[in-house]
Amino acid sequence: MKTCLRYGQPLDKDGNKVVGNERWTAPDNLLSDIFDKFKNVAEADMEIYRVEEKGVIRVKITDTTKKSLIYAIIEVASNVIKWIIDTPDLLFSWWGVLKRHSKKK
Repeated sequence: MKTCLRYGQPLDKDGNKVVGNERWTAPDNLLSDIFDKFKNVAEADMEIYRVEEKGVIRVKITDTTKKSLIYAIIEVASNVIKWIIDTPDLLFSWWGVLKRHSKKK
């Protein structure tokens, strides 16, 4: 079974919900556990297969979520702006503490 997960839901590349493979389907408890663990992941590739000789189930999940360059630039700019806004408040509060401390001596 090979599919794409979007926020824990199995979908094909066109966004259609995947129900399973006609030849073999993974156990429901395994699938529900995977879907629950990956409910916060935007997109991941999932491959589940059974090794015929041993009957072992193999699971391979790759997080394919990628932020665009624009999103990353906006995120950095936002953090810089927050720092610029917060820093003077911190400096003024420290300045007040230092002034009060120096008056006590």
